[in-house]
Amino acid sequence: MNSESGLTVTLVEHIATGHHMEYLLNAISEFDTHNIKIHFVGAPQICEKIKDKVQSVTPLVLDTNCKLVRREFNRITFCKQVFILAKNNNSDLIHFLYVDRLIRALFFSGRQFEIPILATLHWAYMLPSFCQSIKQKIAARFERFLLKKLLKHDVKLIVHSDFIADEINKLEKGSVTAINYPVSEDYKFSEVGRNDIRSKLKLAHDDQLLLCFGGTRYDKGADIAVKLLKNLPNNYHLLIAGKEGDISYETLENIATDNENRLHIMNRFIDDDEVNDIFSAADVLLLLYRPNFSGQSGPLTIAGVIGVPIVATNQNVLSETINKYNLGSVAEASDSVKVLNAIINSRCYCQKDNRRFLGDSSVLKFSQTLACLYREKM
Repeated sequence: MNSESGLTVTLVEHIATGHHMEYLLNAISEFDTHNIKIHFVGAPQICEKIKDKVQSVTPLVLDTNCKLVRREFNRITFCKQVFILAKNNNSDLIHFLYVDRLIRALFFSGRQFEIPILATLHWAYMLPSFCQSIKQKIAARFERFLLKKLLKHDVKLIVHSDFIADEINKLEKGSVTAINYPVSEDYKFSEVGRNDIRSKLKLAHDDQLLLCFGGTRYDKGADIAVKLLKNLPNNYHLLIAGKEGDISYETLENIATDNENRLHIMNRFIDDDEVNDIFSAADVLLLLYRPNFSGQSGPLTIAGVIGVPIVATNQNVLSETINKYNLGSVAEASDSVKVLNAIINSRCYCQKDNRRFLGDSSVLKFSQTLACLYREKM
């Protein structure tokens, strides 16, 4: 490490959609105060956004919209290019901000041991508890084998769950650090925003608004929420906000037969300035994830800060956070009666109760913890 120039890190992120941009900006927010210089490699959209915030940017596209063999080849090539760029930049460390689905590529790239590596794993899809089919279990076993080899060669992981950290540390003790997923303090309950959204949805004062946020990817369980709606009192409404995914909105509307007037849909990408108002309008956030979901939930962190009670299915990572910070209720996905009771019995908890969650999940603490981990790695 060059003491005159501080610590030099090659930061890698190949995805610019969804929460990835905000996550990266949160990560680097305190790096200047810790004398950390960043060379960014990855998505061109991110390069354009942060070019004035870092030492340098190098656009590098990873094409995964292709067949399996070509996709894996592209991932390996991507990793090799990252290592070459990091070496050329005289980086002390490489941090992959989203290593999900890159574990095989890291292992087979053949260059992973030349520069110390940190990698953030968001979805622990290779753990047995998250595998549903035989095909998934076979693939996951191979992935765990490769991951164990990487960890033995001093690749270090960052995760956003104590449960996931404990499970992966069984592969190689001391190889994983758990830190809270960051959430911006800009999210705050807005009475004006609440009234505006509820007015647009034509809700009465005593109507209860349930929220499924982030689109209709299959594992998010929007269809489960729609099926529950018919068993709830008539003053309960459901808003599904986000772009259409695996489950079409037409399918959801068909499921909601006889309850169409209580199902509200925002089939589009939700702009950042709308997110706060939508969460403020909600009385309950539903996280009815299916068993294969193995990561942290962005909507959970937003609801936790704003003060929206959460009702979630009993997934390891979700239940861990909800129970630790008293953010809501957890029920078994297979027991619809318990889920319904959890929804009906939800209580708006006092705003002061979220201070510990916000403190542990603050952007400041997140960025400072990363800076400390970088120096520990050195």
